[in-house]
Amino acid sequence: MNHTITRVEAYALEVPVDFKWAGSDTRRQASLTYVEVETASGQVGHGMTALAPAPVVAAAINHVARPAILGLDATGHEHAWNVALWALTAPGQTGIGCNALSAIDIALWDIKGKLAGRPVWVLVGGARRRIPAYATCGFSFFDRDQLAEAGRLMCARGYESLKMQVGRPGLDAREDVVDLDKMIGEDIARIRALRDAGGEGVEIAIDGAARLDLDHAADLAARAADLGVAFYEEPIIANDIPAMAALRQRVPQMKIACGQSEGQVSRFRDMIAAHAIDIVQPNVIVGGGFTGAARAAQMASAAGLRVFHGGGATYHNAHLHAGLAQASGIEHQLSSARAAEKIFDGLPEFRDGHLEMTDRPGLGFEIRDGAIGEFAVA
Repeated sequence: MNHTITRVEAYALEVPVDFKWAGSDTRRQASLTYVEVETASGQVGHGMTALAPAPVVAAAINHVARPAILGLDATGHEHAWNVALWALTAPGQTGIGCNALSAIDIALWDIKGKLAGRPVWVLVGGARRRIPAYATCGFSFFDRDQLAEAGRLMCARGYESLKMQVGRPGLDAREDVVDLDKMIGEDIARIRALRDAGGEGVEIAIDGAARLDLDHAADLAARAADLGVAFYEEPIIANDIPAMAALRQRVPQMKIACGQSEGQVSRFRDMIAAHAIDIVQPNVIVGGGFTGAARAAQMASAAGLRVFHGGGATYHNAHLHAGLAQASGIEHQLSSARAAEKIFDGLPEFRDGHLEMTDRPGLGFEIRDGAIGEFAVA
């Protein structure tokens, strides 16, 4: 059977996500890039990336990566990964090129699984079929009452860990005058509301999305730690490694998580070596697909650090966390999960705060008929 890559096609998708839930009536847009890779034998694998401008990533795949990997063996993912890496990124660069590389690598693993008749999570390592999950349900567009109701609803569905967004708007709103101290005060009130709704037995984490400087992140971390917050994800702007290391020194009672937005494996090495983080979060849709994310996870394991999921794309990342023994749980990010449910058929199901993996080959789910036509943008 001929496994030569003969077609690579990427599409920028904009998927509307409606939140008529927990008392909210909000619509958001999920921007993602979907890619298909086809072999001479007709086998098609698909991949995805997000957290970057979808039309730009799609262009990078179609105009830069495609001519570089056409003609390669789709089953030789290490070779294709390196060829695509050098085509898409300058040495040491992170960003758009790494997003494009991630989507391609995921598609190649999908092909490998289909050819082998095994799911990707088994090829990665087959550590567990049932993955514990935490629910990211505390969105910044919720008011306090809606936030509390969202927490109650997810606890009723069997989730013992919840995550909420903090630091919005932060330093990403520089064109406006933002009172960061007032914002942090509101964040603390919102954490209390979620704690009251979930009870003392529920674990709460906070997601900063890299929006604060060191001083304000330390203030929020110290006050949140007093409320029993389990970890603080991406606390500091640009994932500044020395600043995160300083934050751990200032507020040692707060665990720091990072990595979901990192494209280069070397960034994980640097964060670990600097003792800047407690929880390592490789994300397959950003950090080089399964190939790159597994390397980051192995570094974390060697350093004795916890590997945990963040950054959405739950159904893709689930294969990494079901595959690797050192992985400890995935994020059920309600916004990105709802987008995935609109475009894919055959997704695994959450039950009682866990995701049950299937035995279907490859990723185990496929693009829904008509989804590209419905959601593709130029």
